[in-house]
This record gives sequence, C-alpha cells and structure tokens, in this order.
Amino acid sequence: MNLGSLVTIAAAAPKNLVHFVVQNGTYEANGAHPIPNTKTDFAAMARGAGYAHVHDFAELANFEQQAGHVLREAGPVFATLHVERAKPLTYDYANLYDPSRRAALKAALREA
Repeated sequence: MNLGSLVTIAAAAPKNLVHFVVQNGTYEANGAHPIPNTKTDFAAMARGAGYAHVHDFAELANFEQQAGHVLREAGPVFATLHVERAKPLTYDYANLYDPSRRAALKAALREA
C-alpha cells in the first residue's frame, strides 16, 4: 500500500473501513528489513489525509480496552499498533524450491 491510498480512502470515506498498521520498524513481509525512518508517525499521516478517526496504540492494555470502540466507529478509521520486531525468519529454501514439490503440486491440481 502506498501513501496515496490514504488520501483516496479518506476522500471515499467508507463507513465500514478500519485500517490497522502494525508498526514494528521493519518491512516484515520481505525479510524484516528496517524501514528508512522508524519514527514515522503513520497516525499523523492518516489524520492529515482526512481519516475520520485516528488512533495510536503503544500499550497492549490500552488497545485491549479501546479495541471495541475503535471497531464500532464510523470509518474510515485508522489505528497504528506499535509492536516488537519478530525474530528473523529462516527458510529451508532447498526444500521450498525442490522441483519434486512443484511436480507434486501440479499432479495434485490435475487430479482435483
């Protein structure tokens, strides 16, 4: 998702949208590489874009207490959840990319 999406969502103002950003300071989906600025305030960006309601949670207890309220608000709603970084992921690439696994999947799909 890019930043242009924030203003598009705010302009469309979908009443049933709750947008969570899980902020751990990394690009978790592609190997947990650090984001360029770990102090980026995503909630401020959403507020500036025009989201109806914006929340920023750094404490689990606070989020647990407010989660129901956040989910009931008319959207678009934006919430940043500050979490700890995950441990680095390790993959067994030899197994994942083994040609026999690909052949087995293709065979199973032909039979389905």
